Amino acid sequence: MSDHQKPPAMKLLFELTIQNNSNHTEVERIRRLTLNSNSSLGLGGLHGLYGTPEWWSSIQGGLIKTRKCSGIIYRVYFADGSDDSEDLMMDVYSNGLMVAESCYALSPADYHLFRPGHRVEFRCAYNELKVPREDGQPAYSQSMLEMLVSEKPWPGAELIVNNPEIGKIKRTFLLNP
Repeated sequence: MSDHQKPPAMKLLFELTIQNNSNHTEVERIRRLTLNSNSSLGLGGLHGLYGTPEWWSSIQGGLIKTRKCSGIIYRVYFADGSDDSEDLMMDVYSNGLMVAESCYALSPADYHLFRPGHRVEFRCAYNELKVPREDGQPAYSQSMLEMLVSEKPWPGAELIVNNPEIGKIKRTFLLNP
């Protein structure tokens, strides 16, 4: 890559630790559901209560599975046809797959960075739920841990964004570890 094609800077738009520090009500709601033995709703809590130091240690130690994904944003859209940034979705072309993911940003001013041709990198954790799937396998809830987006279009991304064949790839969701 030549100097004039130097990759643009990546900006950290979302970090769960910051989100949880500013949203204690949601964290407590998740913990109450986990601790409520009369409810089938909530996380299993096997590796610590959501957001606690034990939970974070379980993520760092690999007891709670995580997945990293990076790629080029192919398309950005609203999940339900609204124009609310909380429903903003993106299709990310990553290693031959088209991954559908929600757009996460702590500041509404950063949502403009979610554009076709920008690079995105994110990492999520998979929390086992109390109730398994119908086939007996564990069911998971995904927690976005962090999301970074390039501040400018990624060099060479136009070859992806302008390729109609890539747009035909069936979308996949990273719902299970």
